[in-house]
Amino acid sequence: MNILVFLIYPALLACLFIGTKFAGKQTYHENPLGNAQTKAVCALLSVCIILHHLSQKAAAQLAAKDPGRLALEPFRNIGYLFVAYFFFCSGFGLYKSFSSKPDYLKGFLPRHLMPLILTFLITDCLFQYARISRKAVAFPANTYSWFVFVLMLFYIVFYLCCRFLGKHALTGIIICSLLFCILCRCTYTQSYWYNSISAFPLGVFFAKQEASLLVKMRKKYPVNLVLCFLLTIALIFLADSEMRIYHFFGGSISFDLACDIRTLLQLLAALVFPVLISMLSLKLQIHNKVLSFLGSMTLETYLVHVFFVEIFCKRFIGSYNPFFYIKNPVLYLLAVIILTMPVAFLIKKLREKLAPVILKDDDAAWAAKILKSAALIICAVVLLAVAYFSITSHMTTSKLKASMEAYKNEYETFVDVDGKQISAYVTGEGEHTFLLLGDSTDPAASMLLRPFAEHLSKYGKVIVPDAFGSGYSDSTNQPRTSENLAYEMHAVADALNDGKPVILFSCVTSGIYATTYLNTYPDDVEGLIGYDMITSAISKSYYDEPTLTDEQIYYAAKCSLERGRLFSQLLKATGFIRMELVTYNEAFTKDVMKDHIDKIDEMFIAKYTNPESVQTQAHMITDARHLSDFTLPTDLPVLMMSTNGANYDPTRRQIKMLQKLVTNEERHTTKLITGYSLSIYYQPRPILEPVSQFMKTQYH
Repeated sequence: MNILVFLIYPALLACLFIGTKFAGKQTYHENPLGNAQTKAVCALLSVCIILHHLSQKAAAQLAAKDPGRLALEPFRNIGYLFVAYFFFCSGFGLYKSFSSKPDYLKGFLPRHLMPLILTFLITDCLFQYARISRKAVAFPANTYSWFVFVLMLFYIVFYLCCRFLGKHALTGIIICSLLFCILCRCTYTQSYWYNSISAFPLGVFFAKQEASLLVKMRKKYPVNLVLCFLLTIALIFLADSEMRIYHFFGGSISFDLACDIRTLLQLLAALVFPVLISMLSLKLQIHNKVLSFLGSMTLETYLVHVFFVEIFCKRFIGSYNPFFYIKNPVLYLLAVIILTMPVAFLIKKLREKLAPVILKDDDAAWAAKILKSAALIICAVVLLAVAYFSITSHMTTSKLKASMEAYKNEYETFVDVDGKQISAYVTGEGEHTFLLLGDSTDPAASMLLRPFAEHLSKYGKVIVPDAFGSGYSDSTNQPRTSENLAYEMHAVADALNDGKPVILFSCVTSGIYATTYLNTYPDDVEGLIGYDMITSAISKSYYDEPTLTDEQIYYAAKCSLERGRLFSQLLKATGFIRMELVTYNEAFTKDVMKDHIDKIDEMFIAKYTNPESVQTQAHMITDARHLSDFTLPTDLPVLMMSTNGANYDPTRRQIKMLQKLVTNEERHTTKLITGYSLSIYYQPRPILEPVSQFMKTQYH
């Protein structure tokens, strides 16, 4: 039945050719970029965008040779081209109206932004409703709504450039487009945010030079058409995969550079593709009732179809349980398209009812006044808040420098590792020594895990090291791979435990380099305890995508984590980061760190999402892949605890994944305990009880 998905091609051709008017030999349609033609093309491309998103889901959900996946595969990597034509039409239409209407800029922003905002808010409510039922509220709830934000931004750019730059408006728009691309790249924004934006200034250019350009396009039309077509195909092929570019250079360039080259090629393709469509429009005028209907609600179609794409896919918003998973690609495709059209139509009608009320029947003065007043008030409040929080936060940091240094001298022990210092908290004594490894996101494990270490010390000596870049440890330029982390942690244990074996105690993501430690130094490990410990199988179930290479996985993870780091740096600079510490501090109000909460705050501000932590987490997925063959040594005492908070998803029961690692039931124990991953900081009892039993049965 999956073979029926191939029917999408004759269906698209039917939409294209039914009602199409072909220009005769050496004759051309007079208005290839007219409103009716561009709307019809946008309608057709809006369907292609639906197929693009469905193809991405098919690639993640179906086997490589599944007919349903193969039918949709051509759409998977060319979605940016379809969006590029939308940007092209926006730039073209705006400038045509600006050049033909003397008062066009009067009330421009309210008149153009309000319909976008209304459509976005209405469609976002659908996503929010679904997210609420999954307890995953976010704003924007629709993760595909980036297009609306970028389009609104360039409406503002167009308005400002046309109002203040006059005849140099196009130059200003081009510069703003370049700056936007640079800003997105510097902030590690995903390429789909900007890889098609080059088409917007191209549309403005076409509108400004339409007459002369059409003359040039008609001149030697067959040659121009063939060259444009071949160039488009060549750019699509070259920009299809960053791995193709990476291998083309034989790995002599960095993968980051290969990704940048791919984005640049996509920006060039986004320039050529609208030109190709315009060339074709000189000969083909497409028009029928279906395209007319769809062309009147392309924005609504774009925003609402992804709601159905997500609720019928295997994983809602990437990582949550499905709502109603439709495995068969034919039914999936039909369900998305059939439900999208009427809902998009209803949203369009609702928007058309609301917009005149807000804009007072096209008089935008009232809406403009409201928007300006709101903008001024918001800006004033934000500036005052930033000034207050930034000044007070930096003053607090300055006042605490002396006490931070005093804590370091009193409680921290330092070990030299290859010329750099790693800090650690050491407590307790006894026959056995625990090497307590914090989660890779811990800004200072030696401080955050100190309360738990004090409780654990009744069973032996406890060493809690801070990885390079966190806590009081030095920074490092060494790659944060599991191999390097295991080597550094082993050096700390060797120095502070006189070379004797340790019991590894791994928390969450440190499970990956704890496993590497065990593989690399088996004779120096006398036991393994894992607390919500991430293993290769667990990492794969949450983060991995088998079709991607190690380089692609690492790059995607790094970009995502770098965005979080940059946002944290912004919060740190403005002082707003202290607002995140209220809940964070509650964990330490009743234990040994209750008199040092202010120092924990400072360490959080200074070291949270530090570059080393970002690298560690980015390497974690690819490092986990290399541990897929790991098995627990039969004679090694092992306790693996998993909290019920980490087992809420029935499709990813972590406790079952841990149980699969057991090779000796007498020496290996798995335990489901009450709590969450963060419980180790403030609720030690449920964790210590299995540890106590483990120590009694395995070491006495």
